[in-house]
Amino acid sequence: MLYPGNPSVLGQMDMQITLIKRCWDLAIPKRGYKINEAVLTDEAFVPKKYTLTLEHGRFVTADQAMLPATYLDSYTEWFAFRLSFNPSPYPPREQWKAAAGVAADALRFWEWKEFCSGRL
Repeated sequence: MLYPGNPSVLGQMDMQITLIKRCWDLAIPKRGYKINEAVLTDEAFVPKKYTLTLEHGRFVTADQAMLPATYLDSYTEWFAFRLSFNPSPYPPREQWKAAAGVAADALRFWEWKEFCSGRL
């Protein structure tokens, strides 16, 4: 979400992305990777098409954008760039295994579509 004014679209493109079953994670000692297939169904690893839009402006993160504007103050982090995915780059809920349900349902990854960068 942008406060105030209108963003400038720097570019838009279509892209095909394929999730891999293992990904590197520095937070996991010794082995260094986590296994995505432990929490995702096989359908999650099929190539999918996305539309990406890169914008320049003054943005807050998606979780901050859900708050009333009166909550934004001098401690709010603002960002210059926003990358939007359509649809979300995370697999939809039906592609998450039941074992991942607690965390996945709490965070609702499949709704995450906007990502900010370039702290102002």
